[in-house]
Amino acid sequence: MLYIGVHSVHNDSAARVYNLPNYYAGGTSVNANNTSTLGYMVDLDGNIDFPRVGKLKVEGLTKNQLAELLKEKLKVELLDPLVTIRLTNYRITVLGDVEHPSAFEEPDEQISVLEAIGLAGDLTPYGRRDNVLVIRDNNGKKKWTY
Repeated sequence: MLYIGVHSVHNDSAARVYNLPNYYAGGTSVNANNTSTLGYMVDLDGNIDFPRVGKLKVEGLTKNQLAELLKEKLKVELLDPLVTIRLTNYRITVLGDVEHPSAFEEPDEQISVLEAIGLAGDLTPYGRRDNVLVIRDNNGKKKWTY
């Protein structure tokens, strides 16, 4: 899931049509920019459907590449568009001697080892803080670090 925010210094009201709308949850106004439940779902073919632009192939692009692609497409209607891209369903898995081993959805794209252990309820009395294995998956390549 991708959060895509579009703004323009010259005419921000014109950029609003490209942003997800506000919605109401339990009588409270929730802005789509502040929630990980709304965003652009990447389909099985690696595409998203973006307002007034149509279907865009995003598979294989970095966040910066996608932002540049959208800026080019939006220049037709917006002067100097500003595009922000974030991943909103970043998933981590914490296993081993922790209180609650599980997979966690993290709204931020970065998380420290300490934060991950905290999400899992800390180490059990048998866990060793000096022996933590971190496995990162980068484009299908696994990197192991102790």
